[in-house]
Amino acid sequence: MYTRQWALDRRLKAFQETIAAPNTYALRKSWSAEVESLVLSSRRSQFISDEIDYFKYRVIEMSIVYRERTLAIALFREWSLTEGYFPSHEYFVKVADAITQQDYEMAEFVASCWDEDDHPLYYGNIVLFDRLSIAEPSPLIWPCLLKGIDRQFSRNGSLMVLKAFPLEFEGRIEDGTGSNIADGPEFDLRQAAMKRLYRWRLDMNDSVGEHGKDGWMWRTMRGPIPDFG
Repeated sequence: MYTRQWALDRRLKAFQETIAAPNTYALRKSWSAEVESLVLSSRRSQFISDEIDYFKYRVIEMSIVYRERTLAIALFREWSLTEGYFPSHEYFVKVADAITQQDYEMAEFVASCWDEDDHPLYYGNIVLFDRLSIAEPSPLIWPCLLKGIDRQFSRNGSLMVLKAFPLEFEGRIEDGTGSNIADGPEFDLRQAAMKRLYRWRLDMNDSVGEHGKDGWMWRTMRGPIPDFG
């Protein structure tokens, strides 16, 4: 049964798992900045292009700290062309599928809403906002995160996309009655609340149709806007 305490416990568990995750991509400190009473630090990997033609990607982690206590962690993957040529939607989807499920779904979303001959990657990098884990909610987190996103991606980014998905439902297939709680009204309400928050705090835009139901949101930094027709 969905309760507020259950949701808070699940979100805290997701945050703790993010904190404890091994540094697989050899992230190194890139920069840090003070935003009011908070400190935002960015770490990033080198661009990875091994066994990938035409594309490269890297991982960025942003942590928000208050008095040596981490309040939130945001994870991104940033995709770029290596030779200035976009081969095809199909190939990008294939490459992204070899990285993570989220990258695969991102590539599918972009393929369905942007023109292959006028692809966002021709204008800059695609930023997949993969995850935001918050241990202690605070309104100060959002302006801090927005400043970090702008500093990290505004120069080279063309498009940022994210899938609004409440972390308390992550990896949660069934409840005690054997039903999928991610198909219930609680999930829909939480996802709608997240989308409102991302529109307000991060200037993200809703998708329409099935993409909207799936929770995909986008923000164009430069280049074409999506076609949902």
